[in-house]
Amino acid sequence: MSVSSIFLLIVNWLHIMAAAIWIGTNIVQMILAKPNSNTIQITKARKGFQQIGKVFKPLVDICIIVLIATGAIIVFNRLTSNDITVVYVVTLGIKITLTAWMLILLHSERRQVTAISNLNQNSRESGWFNRTKLILSGYNGVTVVGILVFFLSELLSSLFEEILRLN
Repeated sequence: MSVSSIFLLIVNWLHIMAAAIWIGTNIVQMILAKPNSNTIQITKARKGFQQIGKVFKPLVDICIIVLIATGAIIVFNRLTSNDITVVYVVTLGIKITLTAWMLILLHSERRQVTAISNLNQNSRESGWFNRTKLILSGYNGVTVVGILVFFLSELLSSLFEEILRLN
């Protein structure tokens, strides 16, 4: 095994671990931030949610840096291969678009912390469109899109391995 192969294995491992940690912290935030119906408890829960966010922020920031760095290395390594297909490039484009959307959602949430309780309160009063909008916005959206990006990463790995196997 060459040095470049070992380097790429380490980069892939770091990429997967950073994605798993990032998605995991978002899931933990979703679970821990769900307040009860009492308004006093909601206020306490929002303060608790902000404290949870402060604890996870450095970890998430490190994961974002690792994901961008390792993702760039993986993309440039694979795109320099002569055997890349159109399906791979389209899937990569979708993944990059979803990743950008996820980073925009994360940035907007950091500017204005939204309580997850809005999902429960507003979903009873509004239709399916507003409920879907609430699910796909804020930290919920970051988590949902993060899971999609994680699966797209695995799909890209499978596509690339299949390309290498066929050639």
